[in-house]
Amino acid sequence: RFDAHLVTAVLISVLDGLLSVRVLRCRAELPQLVRPTLLLCGSLVLQLFLGLGAYLVRFTGVPMPLGQLSTLAFPVAHRLNGGLLLVTSLTLTLLAYRVRGRRCHEFGAGWASKRVPA
Repeated sequence: RFDAHLVTAVLISVLDGLLSVRVLRCRAELPQLVRPTLLLCGSLVLQLFLGLGAYLVRFTGVPMPLGQLSTLAFPVAHRLNGGLLLVTSLTLTLLAYRVRGRRCHEFGAGWASKRVPA
């Protein structure tokens, strides 16, 4: 179970990095895409640190500054931030489709506008 969690975390980190680079390089002129991308990157970094903190509190004997509060705070914050990552990625996806649809409509070259012969 823990190995699957780590593999998924690595996969999400790589995909988030690729998406962020692509948006910031190719669509930097669109602030409606750049803002959620930056929020997604920041949330991912926070998620990785919260996950590390939750691991240290639960599985090692490393003393934490807040004592028993950190035993509860790290896992809860890790889960809440995971929800923020999910909502931010969904928002970015919907905004990207909206921008794509607007551009296809403006130029009239959308993939859905072509008719297929019967």
